[in-house]
Amino acid sequence: DYYNDIFSIYKNLYTDILIPKKSILHMVHHILEKSKLDKIIGIQIRAGDIWLKVGPYNPIKSSSKIVEILENIKKHILLLNLSKYMIFITSDYPKIKKLSQSIFGKDNILYYDIPIIHLDRHNNKNLCHMSKIFVDNYILSQKTDILYISKMSNFGRVSALSCNHSNIYDNEELKKIDLKELLSK
Repeated sequence: DYYNDIFSIYKNLYTDILIPKKSILHMVHHILEKSKLDKIIGIQIRAGDIWLKVGPYNPIKSSSKIVEILENIKKHILLLNLSKYMIFITSDYPKIKKLSQSIFGKDNILYYDIPIIHLDRHNNKNLCHMSKIFVDNYILSQKTDILYISKMSNFGRVSALSCNHSNIYDNEELKKIDLKELLSK
């Protein structure tokens, strides 16, 4: 089956293709260590390349839109009746950590706090921080129990397609995503 072949490649991304080594696993452990046995909810928000100063792409130009997305996700999580959870957040929006802490609480946010970089459109000063791309994507796809992504983000799409569960939602529509939708734009 065509789709099963494609999905199986993505599902094996971090076991057969991009196998994390000790240094990456150590970073992941360090980020997630305060989550204990709580469920981890991953949130990835694409704000647009304008924030990295590398080019325009339908940017979210105000923090109020990000806050609206986060507040709606919080309401959606309440409908899922989860008692304890931590939020792992990633975005190309520079103030995402602070905004998410204001919505979910400072002690409920997990974040890899190094400079943001875009894989193929970077400003050379942050090139040394490419581990953020790998670590964030690995956590979203391999360490979460629920995942919210920006469907038009390739970063979010790879996270969803390589995810080890099927609790994947569009972060604006808050509807479960059919993975077939993510295979082509």
